[in-house]
Amino acid sequence: MVTCMGGAVGVEEGRAQRGLSANARDGGSIRVEGAGNRRPGYSTALSVALSRMVLSDPSLYRTELDGNLSIEGPLTGGGRISGVIDLGTTEVQVTAGTAGGGDLIPGLVHRNEPADSRRTRERAGLLVSAAAADSGGPGFGLDLQVRAPSRIFIRGRGLDTEFGGQVRLSGTTNDVIPIGQFELIRGRLDLLGKRFDLTEGQVNIQGSLDPYMRLVAETVNDDITSRIVIQGQISAPEVSFESDPELPEDEVVAQLLFG
Repeated sequence: MVTCMGGAVGVEEGRAQRGLSANARDGGSIRVEGAGNRRPGYSTALSVALSRMVLSDPSLYRTELDGNLSIEGPLTGGGRISGVIDLGTTEVQVTAGTAGGGDLIPGLVHRNEPADSRRTRERAGLLVSAAAADSGGPGFGLDLQVRAPSRIFIRGRGLDTEFGGQVRLSGTTNDVIPIGQFELIRGRLDLLGKRFDLTEGQVNIQGSLDPYMRLVAETVNDDITSRIVIQGQISAPEVSFESDPELPEDEVVAQLLFG
């Protein structure tokens, strides 16, 4: 949510010159400048500056955005949004309800769904509104670079990690195509009363909003290195157990549980 703090619009020969600024509710600001045609189609050329703009959901995430964007073309659709966004310190909370989508069970119908549950499913891309489904508009072309070389913290349920990386958003606002990768900088996992050091971690995004991840956590006990490997699509990852020296998987689990 933003609160408009000031602005000016000048009109001359069918064109409107805009200069608007606003503060975000949780911190930071946004400024929009540029000109647009007042005739149908509303062709425009705008620059958007983000300064430490905070986006947050107390139960899910908090992040700061800095960047410069440009919006060119008709505002009714078919224009283009491009630029670079830098993420500052980003906190993502892993809770009991963070993972798992409401539509993973075929035919599942939500009745009397609480508003906060619906908002969570909407953020996760599990909802398509009737208006969006029926809107045949061309959307806006995308060429956005989202950079976060570090300070992406994912915490909760025994997990404490830091990631870094970048993602390019292409396609259109109707069909976003993300491509990028985030890699583990450091991390640990507290599980079954034991602490595991994360030795490997990657999240690969290749054209889908359901990225592929691989996390490897290990611990050493009685000269046996035991590993928990979590890999697969984030919507349905698989867990396996390995060790060095090599042991059958059930023995690795027993070593983790009982030493």
